[in-house]
Amino acid sequence: MVNSNYKSLGSILWSVLKNPLAQEISYDDAAEYALECIKLLGAPVIYLEQVDEKVLTSYKTELPCNLLYINSIKYINDNLEIVMREASDIFHMDSENLDTLDNNLHSISKKEYTYKIQHGILFTSEESGCVKIS
Repeated sequence: MVNSNYKSLGSILWSVLKNPLAQEISYDDAAEYALECIKLLGAPVIYLEQVDEKVLTSYKTELPCNLLYINSIKYINDNLEIVMREASDIFHMDSENLDTLDNNLHSISKKEYTYKIQHGILFTSEESGCVKIS
């Protein structure tokens, strides 16, 4: 899941260089000017894959501020470590749907470890524990 919308430097340069006012600037010069601008802004030029551990409180935690893309989220509690999946419905935190009955009226557990992201907050199907975000 991508947190924001990103474009490559190459696609931006080609769009700018199509402008008739920029006809005299070479692609190499434009790339050099763009990199100088990025350095002045303090924006990172490359991105690193990181794993951050966050504590869940009341089913939620803040996402790391330097997060651009989520590769995976793992839930950790006591001896349990399980990879979570993104929720496909809005009722993923509904505790009434966690236990259901099968055709033989035996109780079976259909618990899924899911998450949803809204406004920089990670909402999970688990009330407490930790999550590792990669």
